[in-house]
Amino acid sequence: MPGGALAIIDFRRLPGISNPWILGHVRAGRQEVIAEVEAAGFRLEDEPLKLRGNYFLRFRKLSPEVKP
Repeated sequence: MPGGALAIIDFRRLPGISNPWILGHVRAGRQEVIAEVEAAGFRLEDEPLKLRGNYFLRFRKLSPEVKP
């Protein structure tokens, strides 16, 4: 639905910084997640909370006539 919201909270996946469990279980890093969600027709609105080992992204669904 255009205007709908999507929130994603996931572990930060940073080689050399994140622990081995995260690197082995989390498929994509923050930038890749943003790119994939935007390609699906959403726009990144903000990151309302700064978390230590995680990130929290909030997206908004674009209307069909708006191109990402």
